[in-house]
Amino acid sequence: MRTEKSLESLKNNIIGKFVTTEAIEQGFKYEEEVFAGKHGKISKLVKDLEKQKWGSKIIDCGDFYIRLSGKVDVIDTERKIIYDIKHTSNYNPKHYLDSIQHYYYFYLFPEIEDFYYLVAQAKNKEDVKVLHVKRPPEQELQEKVKESITTIIEGLKEFDLLETFKKHKLYKGR
Repeated sequence: MRTEKSLESLKNNIIGKFVTTEAIEQGFKYEEEVFAGKHGKISKLVKDLEKQKWGSKIIDCGDFYIRLSGKVDVIDTERKIIYDIKHTSNYNPKHYLDSIQHYYYFYLFPEIEDFYYLVAQAKNKEDVKVLHVKRPPEQELQEKVKESITTIIEGLKEFDLLETFKKHKLYKGR
């Protein structure tokens, strides 16, 4: 069941007004610390790799187009790996492994073969859990992305937000 607060957050996101939470801010802070070399092995792992790289693709949704975009935390193009840095106070591997996130990044970066979630515990930031996801077969990848986008569009329709989405988020050839 959606709350008024989560619906308002969705509306804000659609119109380009991103509102952070304390948890999001903690994640940003941890990521910055990793990039600044303050977290031992994880900082060393990503030290010389490209950070904050954008990927983008245009998707035909029938009567309109959308741009699917995402910014990876760290990418190793030579080894064909994406590293996603996470910070949590409640570690649950299913939260990450059942996520659509890695499918989107495999879709946006077709050269990538491996995706690693590097999940730090809030109480002990040096306690980093590593979750590895191999690139799925192409058909599975395409189906997951399409299914996810269809679900999002259906949700926007259900909450009467599709026209707002089209007004603010449609790909207009720019």
